[in-house]
Amino acid sequence: MILVYLLLLALFLVTGMRLSRVKINNRFQNVLSPGLVLVVSYCMYSVAMPVSRLFFTNTDTDYDVEYMEVQILGAAGILIGLYFQRLYHRFKKNRNSAQVLQTYMPMPAIVIMTVAVGMVMFFALKGLGWEFSAIFNPRSYVASPQTGNPEQTLFGAILWVLAISSTVLAFIGANNTKNRKLLIFTLSVVGLFCTYYLLRGARLNAGMMVLPLICVYLYLKPINRKTFLLSCLGLYFFIYAVGLVRDVGFARIADVSFKIQEFDPLTQEFGTNYSVFTKWKLMGQDNASLLLGKSYTTDVLYNMVPRYFWPERPDTAAVQFSMDYYGVSNASELTSAFGFSPVVEALVNFGVIGLVPVFALFSFLVGLFEIWFMRKGVWGLACYAFMIPMVINWNRMDMAIAVKIFIIYLVVSKFFSLLMYRGRTV
Repeated sequence: MILVYLLLLALFLVTGMRLSRVKINNRFQNVLSPGLVLVVSYCMYSVAMPVSRLFFTNTDTDYDVEYMEVQILGAAGILIGLYFQRLYHRFKKNRNSAQVLQTYMPMPAIVIMTVAVGMVMFFALKGLGWEFSAIFNPRSYVASPQTGNPEQTLFGAILWVLAISSTVLAFIGANNTKNRKLLIFTLSVVGLFCTYYLLRGARLNAGMMVLPLICVYLYLKPINRKTFLLSCLGLYFFIYAVGLVRDVGFARIADVSFKIQEFDPLTQEFGTNYSVFTKWKLMGQDNASLLLGKSYTTDVLYNMVPRYFWPERPDTAAVQFSMDYYGVSNASELTSAFGFSPVVEALVNFGVIGLVPVFALFSFLVGLFEIWFMRKGVWGLACYAFMIPMVINWNRMDMAIAVKIFIIYLVVSKFFSLLMYRGRTV
């Protein structure tokens, strides 16, 4: 069964990469697009379990076969969505970028980016008590500025979005003008931000900053599929290293005894999908009443209101799942939580019958937004680029969190684009 599953995943990968190609100079080619990243990232999360069973452990569980079945249904939905998205735009030229008549204003951009990232670094170091050696300790040594009471959580989230959105827009201008000094300064700010968070083991923060910049640099440039897939393989080992830093601290990483079993993908980032699925099955929640779209509608709307302004805000389905697992009655009592995987969220809402349509709709919408943003100038490019990390994180997020982050980014980046650029898009 595992070999059949891997063969189907390989077929999904090849077909998905073909369907996500872009027509450049009358030739279809792969570029670093949200559609391509959706296919590859879904495959990377889906392949963790069979790779673990074949090369690391032979301890199968009762849920392995069912997990493979639902993952294949999700993959089929993604392909269907990409296919219909391609048909929808078959006779249109919507993949062409807009003609941008916007002029980059470097001084406002530099000031905004420096202040935004500087505030993040200030409060991050303040949380460490200005003890710089604490940077090399495990992340649990001190709370993040994005955790704590509702005021701290809201403030930390705002700082995080300000820093990333302003940096992406500043980099777009520096990259387009080919100004070496601007590029060096922008990348220095990015390097400082990412170095801090990587030393803390916070791969999410660093990835959200770096991946959009890579997308901007490679925007609509053909990529070599083999090189891209090898880079994705290398990403696994990098994420594993960051995970070690998160758990044991950079200062003690040299003392860690590396064993081949420790590279088991089910114990790392890409095993989260399977982990959430098995917990959901073990808790018997697969027999609970279906939500019938609640987590995609009302949960999304409720979650848009910060808990700081609505202390009694209803908990989302994903938060309730974590509360049930840890046996607590209040979300504030949670010391950790699960990222609802898209497969489990679809099952919770509509059961197995809903997997294909839910994933088809999502991949179709990814394609529509991708093309729409390409026609919106500098702001559109910033949003297009931010879709890359969001599509990856969707594999381990519930829809309420994903939509909230993306909408906040859209609003903030639009405001910054008006401050950093003048002119219009045609």
